[in-house]
Amino acid sequence: MIRVRTIIVASLLVAFVGAADAAPRLKALMNDWKAQANAADAMLANRAAYNEAGMRRILETFVGDARDLQTRASGTSAAARDVKARFARFELVASAGLDQLGQPDEIKRRVVELRGECRSCHDLYKN
Repeated sequence: MIRVRTIIVASLLVAFVGAADAAPRLKALMNDWKAQANAADAMLANRAAYNEAGMRRILETFVGDARDLQTRASGTSAAARDVKARFARFELVASAGLDQLGQPDEIKRRVVELRGECRSCHDLYKN
């Protein structure tokens, strides 16, 4: 069963971004997103540490990367369409956060929502 999942995920990643080296690049991006989300969490844990410019950079990174992943998507399978839709949703949530930078409580809600988007995809695709 694990082997089948690995093959499905690897096939999806290759089809999704259209390159043989997609998995390492996507993994590096996901690791960067995790670090960015951790930085956002730390900033939001202490209201005095909240930095609007720093949060803007984090959210703009999420928006740009998610948009790039959608643009590079080339798969047409149901799974590839689902992953593309998930990145579109991630971009939408991060973009909404950009409109709320002056409201740390709303940003915190958006970051929690973004983490949920990450978790749901990782849970479904077991990566």
